[in-house]
This record gives sequence, C-alpha cells and structure tokens, in this order.
Amino acid sequence: LEGHSDSVRAVAVGTVAGRAVAVSGGGYDNTVRVWDLARGEPVGPALEGHSGSVRAVAVGTVAGRAVAVSGGDENTVRVWDLARGEPVGPALEGHSDWVRAVAVATVAGRAVAVSGGDDNTVRVWDLARGACLLTLPALAPVGAIAVVPGGVVVGAASHVYCIDISDLEPLPVDPTSAMEMTGRTRAIRWPKGAFRRWRRS
Repeated sequence: LEGHSDSVRAVAVGTVAGRAVAVSGGGYDNTVRVWDLARGEPVGPALEGHSGSVRAVAVGTVAGRAVAVSGGDENTVRVWDLARGEPVGPALEGHSDWVRAVAVATVAGRAVAVSGGDDNTVRVWDLARGACLLTLPALAPVGAIAVVPGGVVVGAASHVYCIDISDLEPLPVDPTSAMEMTGRTRAIRWPKGAFRRWRRS
C-alpha cells in the first residue's frame, strides 16, 4: 500500500461500514491514511492536521461512529471520523512533549482515548466531549499502551505498569503490591507516586 511520502511509524486496523480497513501514521509526512484492506487501495485522501510526525494511531468507536485517534510530535492527540474522512473537533491538547502511544477503550459506557509520551504522563480523554479526564505521572517516557478490561497496560522505559480506570475515581494502592499476568508470568508493580488505582466509590 503506497501513498506515504516518508516512514510509516504506526498502523492499526478496524472496520468502517462493514469494511475492513487499516489506518497508518506517516511519520515525517505528518499524515494519517486509511486503506481498504480487501481492495488494497486508499479510502479517500490523506487526513491532514498534524504539524509534526505521526507516531501513534488507534481505532475505536464513539457513539456508533468509527474513529481513529493519532498522536504526534506537536504534542497533540487528534480524533478522525473514518467514514467522513475529517477531524472530530479540535486537537486534544495537554501533553508537553511528543505523543508516542495511544489506545481507545470504553469505560463505564464512555468512549475514551488513552495517550502517553515523552512528557512522562498518561492522559485519559473523553472522546465525546473532547476533554481530558485524568493526567497520571509516569516514571519515564511512555512508549506503549494497550487496553485490558477495566484498564490499560503501559510500557515506560524498562517497566510495564497496569492502571485500573474502570470508573475514574482515585484510590491510592500499596506501591509494593503486584499482579500476575498469564502466559509468561511477570509481576507488574505500582511504583510509589507514579500511578493510582481507580475504582467506584
């Protein structure tokens, strides 16, 4: 699939109107592109809005609408309507350095994006309102984010952390507690002052 004019740094897959698509972030060409995987061709023109390299993309749904979320070097997160090929609202601003990772999740029926980057923070965004719900400090630049039921797993430097965002209400947890992962078992520790657990009151 050709169209980007520079390195492709991120790819995600999803469905738009029953059609399987890939969404790619084009590094230094500052664009996001959507591809029809069955036909092997672009869906509409490139999505333009980033003024710096696009380093992360994710795909999700907001109120039944397929969207892509992207993050880049100009420290912003952007949301795109994949059916219309246009931005959804203004850029989400709050990060003070490059955004290197994004993910999309549904928390208590609310569509959210989770972003992280070189400013050593994880941010949770309400996609319907375009507002930042949480800002959590990390111990190092955040390079990877994945969604799990009720929370997210974050890669920062040489560590992997789990953040429970099941309902977005704070409760400090014992920083020495650990959780086991299935498969290749590895303890995930909560570093003191870095992340907090979230639960219903």
